[in-house]
Amino acid sequence: MPKITKNRIIWDEEDWLAGMNPFWNTAPYYTQKMKGIGYSSRVDPFREPGYIAPAYDINSVINESSISNVLTNAISYGDFSYVIGDGNQIHKVRNINAEFEATANRTIGTIHGTHSGAKTKDIAIYKANSGGTLKTFLFYSYSDNGGDGDIGRLDLGAGTYIDDFMSTTPSGGAVLDNGNLFGIADMPHPLHVGLDDILYIGDGSNIHAYDGQAGADGTFYKNVLKLPSDYVITCMANYGEFVAIGAYKNRGSSTAYYRGEAKVFFWNVNEKDITFMKDLNDSVVSEIMNYNGTLIAFTEGVVYLQNSGKTKNAKLQILGNNFEFEILEKFPGTPPMRGSVDILAKFIQFNSDGVLYSWGSPYEEFSSRLNIINEPIGSSTGLVRTLSSGVTLISSGSSANSGAGQVIQAGTYNDFCSFTPQIADIPFPENQMGRVKNVRIEFLRSASGGRAFGLIIYDRFGNNSTIIAEDLENISSKAIEYKLDVNDNEVFNFVSLVPSLRWQTGSGNSDAPIISRIIIDYDTINL
Repeated sequence: MPKITKNRIIWDEEDWLAGMNPFWNTAPYYTQKMKGIGYSSRVDPFREPGYIAPAYDINSVINESSISNVLTNAISYGDFSYVIGDGNQIHKVRNINAEFEATANRTIGTIHGTHSGAKTKDIAIYKANSGGTLKTFLFYSYSDNGGDGDIGRLDLGAGTYIDDFMSTTPSGGAVLDNGNLFGIADMPHPLHVGLDDILYIGDGSNIHAYDGQAGADGTFYKNVLKLPSDYVITCMANYGEFVAIGAYKNRGSSTAYYRGEAKVFFWNVNEKDITFMKDLNDSVVSEIMNYNGTLIAFTEGVVYLQNSGKTKNAKLQILGNNFEFEILEKFPGTPPMRGSVDILAKFIQFNSDGVLYSWGSPYEEFSSRLNIINEPIGSSTGLVRTLSSGVTLISSGSSANSGAGQVIQAGTYNDFCSFTPQIADIPFPENQMGRVKNVRIEFLRSASGGRAFGLIIYDRFGNNSTIIAEDLENISSKAIEYKLDVNDNEVFNFVSLVPSLRWQTGSGNSDAPIISRIIIDYDTINL
């Protein structure tokens, strides 16, 4: 919270790193009297720890025109990543710069005789026999419009595909039983490599297994685990000796769920039934992941509050010390799915409706907080994945120039960035208020030829505002001061006030003014 001394207010590193307050808002001036950031857009508090700066710039990937659906997941192998989307394409991408091949690496056509409309669901790297020779493959699951699904295989050495691999090639091969969810080819088919080196496949309420080293082309085992028949398996993760399975109860509609029926099932793979389960106390679970030895889960359904048109029904949960799931954060929008979450040590970043959130901190010295660290141009919940140092792939749209494939590039600065810290609420005596007389902006270093910085101060509800600075590109000193002169009608009277920091396009993305502190001096006046 801002530091308030006699006739002085200071916003500094504690405010930049405070995390979003529970009532953060879409308006840049309206902030509640609660700890934390009131508003943030395309600003990364971890970029220069202790200072506040624009997030990295986001640009379209090379050959974005080859993408025809929002991207949903990626997995790396060597110098490349393989990427799937909400359609029938598989892409090959260079990790060093997120360059896509000029055309989709693979388009799944008609399968199972007459079935079409394939929608890829998940991918995994897994070693398996091919004609008795152990090789490394990419496996990809999909549903189709014939009411079933399959697992395809890419030979990463030879570059050859078999789209209907699991139903035609291994011993015991068969199609996946469940393709449709809510009447469309949208059944999740999560893939997971267990610690026992078996590839597990979610299929409705059942789990199948593929042992890649049993037989000349591996062996497929159907229904090695059955959950209650009305559950939909969405995700899996390793947890100690168990495979943790995220699933929710299917009520038959994409907008109506059984409240509180999302669960995590824990399964010892040597047993025929689950060992135990834990309630998530929510309606849908979209992803679970191992996070530093415990589990995190993303869920939705139970609404906690309404915030200026934004319903906070999505949640990040963690398996706590009491071995029950606890809510870490609530946020508006859609919970991220498989592929929409990227874990970097103790730092989690995730895409929800085209907003890139983070939880945790890349630095152990700082507390874990929820932040909005970037925003691509689309509004879909798609992929986010760090491909290499300084290169992050993100998807928030379904076509070129709408966010289908974008890359977050280190060393650059975004524009149209806004940041509003916690409001300063001054306990003035009755019949008195404040009048701003001086505003001081302190900078990290000089800047030139980059984004343009501006500062506006607001009262609590935006009824009163004053532009303090605008179009600052070239900074040569460590601080700039602005005096408000009553004689020039520069008057800002207040009981509560807050600064709004903004960065506009300016001359380019190579530099930007980076802020250290905002200091406001004021006089007390009688009403």
